[in-house]
Amino acid sequence: MEGVDIAALVAQILAFLSGGSSLNYTPGA
Repeated sequence: MEGVDIAALVAQILAFLSGGSSLNYTPGA
């Protein structure tokens, strides 16, 4: 569902802004 995808995307963005590359995080993956 789109709502779930949006929630996941927001969570990914927040995680990226909070931790950044130090978490070995890959945006959009």
